[in-house]
Parts: sequence; structure tokens; C-alpha cells
Amino acid sequence: MKTCKSIVQIVVMPFALSAALLHAPAVFAHGGEDHGEGASPVQTAQPLAPRAEAHSDDIELLAVYGNGELTLYLSDFKTNQPITNAKVEVESGPDKAVAAAAGDGTYKVPAPWLAKPGKHGLVVTIEGQDVADLLEATLEIQELAKEAKSFGIGEFAPAGLIGSLGGVALLGLVAFGLSRRKKITRDRS
Repeated sequence: MKTCKSIVQIVVMPFALSAALLHAPAVFAHGGEDHGEGASPVQTAQPLAPRAEAHSDDIELLAVYGNGELTLYLSDFKTNQPITNAKVEVESGPDKAVAAAAGDGTYKVPAPWLAKPGKHGLVVTIEGQDVADLLEATLEIQELAKEAKSFGIGEFAPAGLIGSLGGVALLGLVAFGLSRRKKITRDRS
């Protein structure tokens, strides 16, 4: 019976301990994350639509570009009341277009020329009942970001390093078991 107990102490216990330690990270996994090998796309914050702003003593302008269209928000600089029923023209280099009123101080103009990444100078001419102004702004269109990639353990530590560390750990367990074996045999004598 004593040899059976010493085999358990020398062989089985170190392997059971190493198996428990190898599976310990899985115990601490929590709440819906996939801890498998498959790399999932990294969630990133959605950028704001490209925008530009300008103001004078009378008018405040916010220009937002998206889906090939430039949306202009015009308001009185002092009272923040929307400017309605105005004639609005937008120029950017050689391109020129008249914006259509979309209600409540909002004007829209198709602007496919703004789709190119880079800085675009805008000149906005506003003519209304009680107001006339010329505003300049710069709209910067960023290049589309590349999709972010998540990395697994293999990207940070090569397989050889992981295998070597595992081998060192196994040798440590065997050495520990052998030292315990010598101690047990000394205690019997």
C-alpha cells in the first residue's frame, strides 16, 4: 500500500497539479467573451462625420458631409435661431452648387467632389431677408481606416517559446517529485 501511495505522490499528484494550473485561466473567463482561437474583429469607436464650422457677427454655420451630400446648418450667431428661407451657395475650388432648404435652418447640397480624402476649402454665400454674408471654412475628409486586427497569444509569443516554457515547467515538476521521493525514502530508513 505504501508503494501505491508513493506512486500517487510522485507521479499522479504533479500531473494533476499541472493539469489544474493549465486550465486555471479558463476558470477566470467571464461574461460572453470568446476565448477561443478565432480572431474576431476589434470594436472601434465610430468617427464623427467630417464637419466644418464658421461664423461671422451675424451667422453661424455648421457643415457636415456624409453619403455624398453636404448638410449646412445656419443660425443667427447672437440668438441661435435658425435662418430659414435663405439662398445658400457653396463653392469648393472649381465646383459650385446651390443648396436646397430642408427646413428649420437646414440646407442640403449634393457634393460628390468632397468624397476625395484631404482638405477642402468651402466658401458659403448666404442671402436672406435680413442677412447677407460670406463664410469660409475648411472641411477635412479622412482616409478610410483599415480594419483593426486582434492578436492571439501566438502573435506575441512564438510557439517555440511557449513550448520551452512548458518543458521547463514539466522539468520543475519532475525535479520536485524526485526530491520528494528521496525525502520519503530517507524518512523510511
